[in-house]
Amino acid sequence: MSHLNNTQIAENKKHIKEQQSIILNDKKLHGNMEEPRTKQRNTKFPAQTIEEEQTFREDAAKEQIKIWHNLLPSLLEKLGRIPDPRNPKKIKHKVTVLILMGILLFVMKISSLRDMNKTFSKPRLRASLYTIFPELDSSPHASTLSRFLEHTDPLRIEEATVLMIKDLIRKKKFQKFYILGHLPLAMDGVQKVVRNGVMYDENWLERTIKSKDGGEEIQKYIYLLEVNITLHNGLTIPLMSEFLFYEGNPNIDKQDCELVAIKRLAKRAKSYFKRQHIVVLLDKLYANDGIITLLNQLRWKFVIVLPSHKLKQINEEIKRQKGNEFLLPNQVSFRGRKQEWILCHNIETKGKQIIDAISCLESWKEVDKDTGEVITKFSEHRWITNFNVTRDNLHEVANLGARKRWGIEDSNNTEKNRGYGYKHMFSYDWNAMRCYHYLMRLGHALNALSEFSKKLKSLIKDFG
Repeated sequence: MSHLNNTQIAENKKHIKEQQSIILNDKKLHGNMEEPRTKQRNTKFPAQTIEEEQTFREDAAKEQIKIWHNLLPSLLEKLGRIPDPRNPKKIKHKVTVLILMGILLFVMKISSLRDMNKTFSKPRLRASLYTIFPELDSSPHASTLSRFLEHTDPLRIEEATVLMIKDLIRKKKFQKFYILGHLPLAMDGVQKVVRNGVMYDENWLERTIKSKDGGEEIQKYIYLLEVNITLHNGLTIPLMSEFLFYEGNPNIDKQDCELVAIKRLAKRAKSYFKRQHIVVLLDKLYANDGIITLLNQLRWKFVIVLPSHKLKQINEEIKRQKGNEFLLPNQVSFRGRKQEWILCHNIETKGKQIIDAISCLESWKEVDKDTGEVITKFSEHRWITNFNVTRDNLHEVANLGARKRWGIEDSNNTEKNRGYGYKHMFSYDWNAMRCYHYLMRLGHALNALSEFSKKLKSLIKDFG
């Protein structure tokens, strides 16, 4: 548009605005509005005086403390059973105090152990925390916590987190957000730390990358497979983590990978949820016979993204159905996009697994920013599943289930870039680093549950 004069630019902007208004009015007329990118309203703060602001903040704090009091006592009781490796004659701080400090480190989004020491040593904060948590009768140094975690089994922290969530599941807190009666678990691989040529522990993974001078160099990194509960109301709860590692065995030719780690993780998850109906939401990496067989053996349901280069017989079957697309009578569009569906039933894979396939062709209108003309855009999404998919449950399986897998990606981004220090190790000791990671996930889970309480959810929606 650089060749246009100011008058033409102004006319073009006016034309674009008019076309956008036409599309918006059409969406409103057909009840086809897209969800906003953020739930937060664009309003001014309601308080007019310092006293009103203080009251507002106190009400929000009381609501969060109420959630903590509901969740933390039983959680701390379970964590307090962790064996204490310290010399009994030299113990100054109880296990419960150390664990609670570790949880609050991430609940309060403190960025480092140095900041933890400074923050928790402030007299006013210590007095406030003691009022809320009588267990905090002392303030340990961060180094004390690190030394304790060096000899603590990280999975004890994960187990306590899972038991806390299972208690909420038994109380049916999430049941109305299940997918066809199944608890949705999303799994995704995430890189935690990367260093060029530096390895702090023999369990770190390694890869060869191109250096700036055109040669090659060794890169060391830590990678995990994360599991979150992803409900279709937007609540995403960190649940489990599986580290990929070498185990310090120099005879291993192939290092750990997600497809191997998911087998360990699934086995552990099954031990936690023996009778729970579960649906696993996975990305295209896991679209293979081995993973499908594993999930069927566990008697779990699954919805997996289907890429074009895998399971070709399924993609070919979808292509043969082109021209037979159908619309859902009560759900023609979703988030402002028209949806046309293809269903393929009882397809047998090479591994003799029977699955259904779903294809969704979406179309929507946008205004071209250069010409100002209304253009139609398209995108296609494909999934495979062992649900018996019908037109009646297709929306729930695909739109409320498979499409909500993005919740774990947003959750991972929150942990990386919104105060939880995902990319910070907190300790160079492999065991302590893993413990800090599980404490971070636990702290995030507590905050996520707090933010979805009725009162806090309303406050966050209005004011962030």
